[in-house]
Amino acid sequence: MRRFGFLLLLLLLLVYVSGCSGYRSAVVPGYIDPVSPEDSDRPEVAVGRDAKVTLRSGDVYVGEVLRIGEESLALGRVGNYGVEETEILYQDISKVEVEVGSKPASIAVRSVGTLGIVFGGLLILVALFVVVEDMS
Repeated sequence: MRRFGFLLLLLLLLVYVSGCSGYRSAVVPGYIDPVSPEDSDRPEVAVGRDAKVTLRSGDVYVGEVLRIGEESLALGRVGNYGVEETEILYQDISKVEVEVGSKPASIAVRSVGTLGIVFGGLLILVALFVVVEDMS
């Protein structure tokens, strides 16, 4: 029985981890990306969101969007001496991604769904054991 509890806990942890945040390709408002045209389903970069910017040189900057200008955007990252600001020109950007995460409601739905599947499977196993014992 202890093993079952451990397996159930492990399964729930996997469900929660799969609901964690990650980065998704985004568009900068007012700037049309020449590499991949603006899509309506991509999220917009906005002040206050966490973003990851990949430059054409291959360098990657991660931080909170502080400003969005006509020719550049500014990312801020907490460093040794306060917030370190990095100004990035749009012409140098290869890819922009913003952090997106699961809402608590979707995590709850996943948890309930997973528990339903687990307990449904357990009921089927118990029913099978009962049938097998009755046949003996």
